[in-house]
Amino acid sequence: MKNRKMKIRETVMTRALCLAFGSMMLPVAVQAQDNTPEAEKNTQRVEITGSSIKRIDKEQASPIQIVKREQIEQMGASTLQQVLANISANVPDLKDSQSLFTGMDGASSANLRGLGTQATLVLLNGRRLSSYGATYGFQYQFVNIDSIPVDAIERVEILADGASAIYGSDAIAGVINVITKTSYRGLDVRVNAQKSMQTNSNGEYGAAFTYGFGDLAKDKFNIFGTLSYYQRDAVYLPEILSSIPDDYYKYHPSFLTNMRITEGSGPGVLNPGTLFAFSSVGTNRAPAQGCPTPLSLKADGSNTTCALNTLNLGKFWVPSSKRTNGFISAHFDINDNVQAFAELAVTHIDLTTAVGPPNFSSGDYPSWYARNTGVKLNTLTFPYLSAKNPYNTLPAKLQGNMGGVAGISYRFLDAAGLAKQSTVDDEFRLVAGLKGNTGRWDWETALTLAETHSVMNQRGSNPSVSGLLAAFGPYTTDPKTGYTIMSDNPAYKFGVDNASNRALLEKMYPNVQYPSWDKVANLDGKISGKIATLPAGDLMMAAGFNLNYENYSSPGDTAAANGDIWWQGGSWFKGQRTSQALFAEFLAPITRSIEADFAIRDDKYPGFDNNIVPKVGLKVQALNTLLVRGTYSEGFRAPSLAESGTGGIYAVSQVQDPIRCAQTNAIADVLMKSANASDVTTGKNLLNSECSAYNIGGVTSPNSKLMPEKARISTVGFVFQPTKDFDISADYYFINRKNEINPENYNQLLERAIAKFGPDIADVPGVMLRTPVSPQDKANQGQAAAVCAANPGLCSKLPVYTVGQVGGMIGSYINQSQTLVDGFDVNANARFGLGEYGRLNLGLQTTIARRFIVKGADGEWQENSVGAYNSPRITGRFSALWNYGQWDLALAANYTGPQRLQGVGGWYDPSYDQESCETRLDTPKSLCSKGIASITTWTSNISWRLRKDMKLDLNIQNLFNHRPEYDPRGNYGVNNYDNFLGRIVKLSFNYQFK
Repeated sequence: MKNRKMKIRETVMTRALCLAFGSMMLPVAVQAQDNTPEAEKNTQRVEITGSSIKRIDKEQASPIQIVKREQIEQMGASTLQQVLANISANVPDLKDSQSLFTGMDGASSANLRGLGTQATLVLLNGRRLSSYGATYGFQYQFVNIDSIPVDAIERVEILADGASAIYGSDAIAGVINVITKTSYRGLDVRVNAQKSMQTNSNGEYGAAFTYGFGDLAKDKFNIFGTLSYYQRDAVYLPEILSSIPDDYYKYHPSFLTNMRITEGSGPGVLNPGTLFAFSSVGTNRAPAQGCPTPLSLKADGSNTTCALNTLNLGKFWVPSSKRTNGFISAHFDINDNVQAFAELAVTHIDLTTAVGPPNFSSGDYPSWYARNTGVKLNTLTFPYLSAKNPYNTLPAKLQGNMGGVAGISYRFLDAAGLAKQSTVDDEFRLVAGLKGNTGRWDWETALTLAETHSVMNQRGSNPSVSGLLAAFGPYTTDPKTGYTIMSDNPAYKFGVDNASNRALLEKMYPNVQYPSWDKVANLDGKISGKIATLPAGDLMMAAGFNLNYENYSSPGDTAAANGDIWWQGGSWFKGQRTSQALFAEFLAPITRSIEADFAIRDDKYPGFDNNIVPKVGLKVQALNTLLVRGTYSEGFRAPSLAESGTGGIYAVSQVQDPIRCAQTNAIADVLMKSANASDVTTGKNLLNSECSAYNIGGVTSPNSKLMPEKARISTVGFVFQPTKDFDISADYYFINRKNEINPENYNQLLERAIAKFGPDIADVPGVMLRTPVSPQDKANQGQAAAVCAANPGLCSKLPVYTVGQVGGMIGSYINQSQTLVDGFDVNANARFGLGEYGRLNLGLQTTIARRFIVKGADGEWQENSVGAYNSPRITGRFSALWNYGQWDLALAANYTGPQRLQGVGGWYDPSYDQESCETRLDTPKSLCSKGIASITTWTSNISWRLRKDMKLDLNIQNLFNHRPEYDPRGNYGVNNYDNFLGRIVKLSFNYQFK
């Protein structure tokens, strides 16, 4: 029955497309008499984002926002990410300045409606780009919008409506189409520099050169190119201490003291580290021999550490970035009806930052899976010092705690310049095609070749198992405590800076490299034109095809794949596919005041049936001053090659373990009933200690049986223009996305395994694996057993651990969730003529979110997240522009509405529930009820045209030096929507040689 249904759907689509293509070849009866007015015949039609049909009226059924070149300059934007930060429908997402250690280092993404980068299609001149090398969250392929040079942009068109019927996969929340100049003659030079007034760094610098020659009208050709360079300085923690909200220091009094700025050893001093030993009352510390800065952590002088000043140890805030972009465009008129065109875009991005020197701290570290070690969990131990090790100088009073064995905490300060994070990204895109007209038909076809090659390098964060063994082996096991013991004469010498140690450090912390490639080859073609003249006007039609090949490869790091790099399992992806699409669109004037738009597209991807999506739009000119419009469409997103190809994610994950929670609390309950203070202390430390999520090794595998995500999208709104100098529009949007692709939930996998196999199950092949009960677990249950033996009445049953902690979980991608969002977009513009004082333009764009709700894998709808943490209800931008002679003065305000402290979904934290929140030591009680206040920042721009060909711009962002309000959930107390760099001044100069 399913096949029969599919066959019918394909037949309908085939007939529709045949009709569309056939109409180009056959005369239409109603075309016999052409009553089109001559003036309309001579009016040039233009193509706008969201439609394949060229039209006279730029206003269409779908709402569209256009950001022009001069508006970008007034924003002070140096990157496309900064442009989109001024668009109310775009929700802050990945930005390269905050991308380190996300797995997407060096990239920025678009995020219309907050539905994720996977739901926003980014185009360059109406065609797709290759994806960034790294995947978003190890799952979605996305366009790095930083690869598009701002200096080449003529305008950005943002279609905040579904457009899969026009463009295919991904266009669920909307489309961002970046459009460059089509021709240019002369030389244009632009240079700019900006600086934060609050930090000593954070400079941004740029230069761009555009040169073009050839006049299409006279010479029948035009070629121009833009070469641009952008550089941003790195910012480290010491630079932003004055930007951190005052309340952060108030509620984190140990923030600065823990850095030991005044008590600790400074740069250039090899701190010998701190020795430690465990006891029943906690951890006892003593400085290693030769410590220059001993610091007691207790008033009685016990528990002493060797203090180290960590303020300047590579605590990054913003990485440095260098970007070089090149763009070349060429157009050649072959004859009066045919034009050849080509585009070449190349990008090189180099992002890097120093990170803190690595740390050695004796103990066992969480296990992980690796690609080439099967279902075996890999383990890492930083070994302890034996009682005979010359470096073990524990005081006599501490030697009995662990039988003379000592742990050591040590910072590898001799690793200067070793620890760093960097990404190099190279992208190119070549488009070559022909376009022209034949009679009433416009046609265009092009071949696109695009490739991205990204290499992410990490060093100093993840130690090598074999490197540690080479530095501190051979290992032995202490017979009394079970601790792993290093050699008494290890190759690496603590407290020494020499070439041998440096070579060993390079083995302990090798460069972990993740290269990736994304390749795209695309052939497209379309025609558009008038197929009939109806009583109300021209019946327009467009039709076309698309043939697309994708190849994605990310082989991972070899050492990580072999299980040698802690917490790096060698995640890898590989996949390729070819997809085909046919599409058609009709634009029909029903009456002089009613226009209908219908589009349909059929995409065929390997792995699932044809995906057919329609779109219907209606535009009604109800009054001369009032236009009413609405659309309905269906959208889809094909599974990415990372989700559906081969490979897998081998990474650190988390799980909540109800069995360990119950067994640990049972032991804690017995200990807290003891008359012995030491037992009570241990019990209190254990209570609920394993009820929160803890780190495990996780594997998520691609799934070739995934189905595409589907969505139903609609808009309805109006445009009211009572005068030529004032207009206001309001549009309601609704998106219901189903069949969403997500990794399987490890908590649910664990619950199902326990329900099926019982609470004592330790190994479910292909699902989960527990580690053995640890020596510390045995010590805790032995301590509880002693309490029970001394007080039999306290224990109805002896509490024990029947299983160890979960070490690893294995899952896959599945279709499982649903998201519903809706809200309103409101835009208004007013223009005033001021006579001899020029003109004044005012603008307002606002997005008012109504609902953002998610149905999880359990089938239950979550709470509406609008207004909750990181999801403000209202975002908007007010702008004013005064044109006066040689001067343009712009003023703009960006507004973000208030947010509750409690979040929804991934942002939910039970400690921010009202009652719990008021007991938090890092949160003022007033914030628990009021939440984060609204945020308003102002930007001004003064543009002075010294001459016709020369312009100077002074741009000031955060004009009134707004300081961020304290957000206890934000990074260093700064909310994701806020500005932490204070007032920023940018100076730009532009000269045109004609």
